[in-house]
Amino acid sequence: MIVQLRIDDRLIHEQIVTQWSRALDINAIVVANDKSAKDALTKQMLIMAGSSTGKKVRICTVEGAIQLLSDPRAAAMKVLLIADSPEDAYRLVEALKIQEVNVCNYLQKITEGQIQVTGFCRTNRKQFEQFEKLAEITPKIYNKMLPDDTPLDFREALKRARQKF
Repeated sequence: MIVQLRIDDRLIHEQIVTQWSRALDINAIVVANDKSAKDALTKQMLIMAGSSTGKKVRICTVEGAIQLLSDPRAAAMKVLLIADSPEDAYRLVEALKIQEVNVCNYLQKITEGQIQVTGFCRTNRKQFEQFEKLAEITPKIYNKMLPDDTPLDFREALKRARQKF
């Protein structure tokens, strides 16, 4: 079972290792990222970072994550699924019928046409539209950096940000 799909351009980092893995009571972390899955060094670094949690860690392409998590045996696991873009998250939500998305950290280094959606989400028009598409198909979508934070309704943040374009 996928406990949460997290959009975070940092993938596995200190907050995942020290706080989220415990708060969500997961037993596996799956990173769905084509670039990281195809780069042996990056893949190894992410596995090393995540293994300090004592949880199983898999670094897959987006399609590989869909196949892995579609397997009926995955239903017995509690999985934190991490993607680094709204495009990948959309593919995952659509294929896996994910109910909850946490848009945590998406601070792309964009110089032109950039808009701030939340304190931790900055995007351009194309990506903004992808976030809107993602919000349309996701039952629960929010921004929550740390487990004890109050979640911010991401749909409302998108509505406010839309007025800035």
